[in-house]
Amino acid sequence: MSTPGSYASPGSAASPTSSVASSAPSPYVAVDGSDLTFPSECPENGKVIFPTRDMYSTITGARYYSRIHAQLPFQLWPMLIDIISFYPGLSDTFLTAHRNIILIYDMDLSAHERHYQTVLQMLQSQKIGWDVNRCVYARATPGEVGFAFARGGGRRTPGLMMVDIGRGGG
Repeated sequence: MSTPGSYASPGSAASPTSSVASSAPSPYVAVDGSDLTFPSECPENGKVIFPTRDMYSTITGARYYSRIHAQLPFQLWPMLIDIISFYPGLSDTFLTAHRNIILIYDMDLSAHERHYQTVLQMLQSQKIGWDVNRCVYARATPGEVGFAFARGGGRRTPGLMMVDIGRGGG
């Protein structure tokens, strides 16, 4: 059993393996982005990235977060980040993808609207659908779109664990 601030190993009873909405607080990380260190094992519903300092500040300090749930068979989930990286106008400075979920983050609402529309255009051009009922647009915290962050790594190379806690539409 996990306690707040601790992490369950992937596949354990306390570890969610799907992005089912839940009203209970996440046992994995603080939704407010407080300075936690992440465990040596990343949960199945998370990923660890090592962004530049500027990118780290942008992800954790954004004023607007959106979640787009792409409709892809699980076998194609690893290709989503490759598709995004080759599409003109898309950049890891304002979005990241995990499995079939695209997280968009921005400081400015007008830029956020542009980025959101560009992602939808990219999905449409690639003939990839999205589940409107599971998408969440322009919320103030990552927790409102179903993500939680934990900090790790060293001072010079801060790591960021992003965990899909499945709130905000799944």
